[in-house]
Amino acid sequence: MMVLIIEKWRSSPMVRVPEFGMKKFGLGANDVIDIKDQYGCIIIGHTELKMYSLDTLLEGISAVNLHPKIGFGLPTGKEQL
Repeated sequence: MMVLIIEKWRSSPMVRVPEFGMKKFGLGANDVIDIKDQYGCIIIGHTELKMYSLDTLLEGISAVNLHPKIGFGLPTGKEQL
C-alpha cells in the first residue's frame, strides 16, 4: 500500500506517484489511465486509448452494414448559410 498526498499544482489538485510505484504498476509518464469510483474508493487502472483514422472507419463500410439515406425535410432555419 502507498500513502500519497493530494497536492496543489497550479490550479489543479494532483497526486504524485513515486517512481517505484510507477514501475510496480507498469505505468509511465503520459500514459492514459482510467479512473473509477468503486464503493467510495478511487480505482486507477490501465486503459487502451483507441485511435481511429477516417480511412480505417471507411474500410469497415460494406453492402451489409450500409443503411439508406435519411431525409430530414426542407431547411427550417439558417442551415444553408
